[in-house]
Amino acid sequence: MYGEMEWLKVKSLARQGYGFKPIGRKLGLDWRTVKKLFYLPVPPQPRPRERASILDNFKPIIDGWLGLNPQMMAVDIERKLRSLGYEGSYSTVKRYVHFRKEEIFREATVRFETLPGQQAQVDFAVARAHYVDGSEDKVVIYFFLLGFSRWKEADISENQRRKALMYLMEQTFWKIGGVAKEVLFDNLAPVAARARTLRSEGELAEEWKRFEAYYGLRLVFLWPIGPRQKAK
Repeated sequence: MYGEMEWLKVKSLARQGYGFKPIGRKLGLDWRTVKKLFYLPVPPQPRPRERASILDNFKPIIDGWLGLNPQMMAVDIERKLRSLGYEGSYSTVKRYVHFRKEEIFREATVRFETLPGQQAQVDFAVARAHYVDGSEDKVVIYFFLLGFSRWKEADISENQRRKALMYLMEQTFWKIGGVAKEVLFDNLAPVAARARTLRSEGELAEEWKRFEAYYGLRLVFLWPIGPRQKAK
């Protein structure tokens, strides 16, 4: 059963002009499956499970451990579960841990393809400018990218401070005629009062909380080691 991620990737590649067979080769899918996903108006929904598993009562615990440490090994998880009363086999634990790690990977990767109006990405970069008189200087570049359409905005910023970033984002909103539901950032100092880590969601600066409320959007920090969450 294929889910939302495959559906989004098929839609995105089709918009870029790829046919069913080239999409299938890129995604490792049969072209008939690609065709079926392409013509679905909404993402396919997973089928409900019918069989109970001896591991069911322990799955929320495993999910919590993997949420804190996605690299945790199945053998360590099984050992800890034994102390909590788990009596099933190691292979059952191993299968579920493998499944959950793939889910975590896909949850990070799904940001590559998002629905219209769902997501934008913002970042700063520093580049070296070479002028016609032979001089050089560093310039700060502001980037804004809409996730679905890949519409891009780039501009020179006076600096990397909070007011400059807010101003540039507001100018972009005026250009596109609206706002995305969520905007992704790295742990930018102008945005974060406390950076996000693997154990903390981080915290927005007070001015950005007001910015969120005014525009009715959500600002999201990315994990410091999660490149698949953002880059397109």
